[in-house]
Amino acid sequence: DIKEGFVNEIPTEEVINILVNSYKSSDIFQHAQTEIAQICKQHSRAVEKEKRHVTFFTQCHVLTRRSFINMYRDPGYYRWRLAVYIALALTLAVLFNNLGLSYGSIQARGALLLFVTAILTFMTIGGFPSFVEEMKVFEREKLNGHYGIIAFVLANTISAIPFLIVISLIPGTICYYIPVGAGIQGIMMLVVGFFRSPADLPKPVLKYPLHHIAFHKYAYQRLLKNESEGLRFENDHNNNNNNVGSGGARPMILTGEDAFKEIWHVEMATSKWVDLGVLVAMVVFL
Repeated sequence: DIKEGFVNEIPTEEVINILVNSYKSSDIFQHAQTEIAQICKQHSRAVEKEKRHVTFFTQCHVLTRRSFINMYRDPGYYRWRLAVYIALALTLAVLFNNLGLSYGSIQARGALLLFVTAILTFMTIGGFPSFVEEMKVFEREKLNGHYGIIAFVLANTISAIPFLIVISLIPGTICYYIPVGAGIQGIMMLVVGFFRSPADLPKPVLKYPLHHIAFHKYAYQRLLKNESEGLRFENDHNNNNNNVGSGGARPMILTGEDAFKEIWHVEMATSKWVDLGVLVAMVVFL
């Protein structure tokens, strides 16, 4: 073309297109495409081989580290629960202060231990929303073959141990050595009259006003009043030589109302329907 004098008459873009189309129709292009395909295939096999050979220990290590970071950064996992536990521990320490070694302290100690056991169980619900979000990631990564169920469960268990130790030791130390939405209910459950009688509640705050504004009190008392109707109990609490004659007199009989009033300090002066009305009023106005 240069010899014929046509080089200046062909636009540059057309020259480039001619060269590109010429290369695509050449044997060199076909050979290059074959080599590229082989290289990509070998690389893909190497990646899959590496993925299959990731050890179980490595999976657990990576997942434990990631889970620990998530638990540390998300306040919903353990930090809010720790704050609730501390508040409950302080209330328990005040409520069960100076139990002593009397016969009545046996029931108080049992009630304290039962509440501690129960609160540790149902307060774990607080971590469910965060765990649900983590499960979404787990399902996607498991389907991609990154790791298995055992590695995920083991990693979450290991990463949670430090946080569980903290939220067990701090409130436990407060409750034992000071003998001072879910957290508020827990506090109100303590002052309802079951764990400690209303007469034994410290009057500032715990008895006035918490005992009287807790809806648990009215629900609990209404259930007891309903249960007491028609019941008769054998009063053998003071069964000794003074009240049992030589002929072996039968124990005294207590009505359900008298028994529940004596043991659980139920306010029998008001009807169970009054308690129901208080509950309805709380629902309506609160």
